[in-house]
Amino acid sequence: AGASLRAMGVRGGSRDATAIAIRGGSYDESYDDDWSGEGYAGGDAYDYGGAPPVDAPKQNLDVKGFVPDRKTGLIMCAAGAMATMLGISLFFEKNLIRVGNILLVLGAPIVVGPARASRYVLAPAKLRATLVFAFGFFLILSGRPLLGICVEAFGFLNLFGNLFPMLGVMLRSLPFVPGGGNTGGNSGGGGGQDF
Repeated sequence: AGASLRAMGVRGGSRDATAIAIRGGSYDESYDDDWSGEGYAGGDAYDYGGAPPVDAPKQNLDVKGFVPDRKTGLIMCAAGAMATMLGISLFFEKNLIRVGNILLVLGAPIVVGPARASRYVLAPAKLRATLVFAFGFFLILSGRPLLGICVEAFGFLNLFGNLFPMLGVMLRSLPFVPGGGNTGGNSGGGGGQDF
């Protein structure tokens, strides 16, 4: 059995290597699960009865060795939104708005992925809106929060304004949104008239 294992390219003669060879697979010690994007250290957790480790090493590294983690990005965006709203409610407190803005600007690309975010924001059609947004960001950092938020909002609307109709269509298709919920005809017994 050891010679046939070596012929198939399996190193060693352990029970795990034998199970991999018998199963016909050619897994190494860690592989990437195509469905969830989670890397399992130590082989296939489902075949050997083991559970994936809680903090399994990430195998999908970005080009520069950066691992985008959506949970971290969402936490940064939520903290940034809360700090910005608190700064606005405290009569445009500069430092809270600065911290919130930095967290939002750093967290959003982590959520969608740095490559996708830079490709979208640096597209030639979006470059003017990106520059307006960056100018608003600079105004906030330089101590003019009211003007910076207005300029940044204008840049944001120019950057992502084309996504709002798609968002409206998605919201109208939800059943719990008033006026939405494509139920296919008259779902009530009211005869089709609104009183």
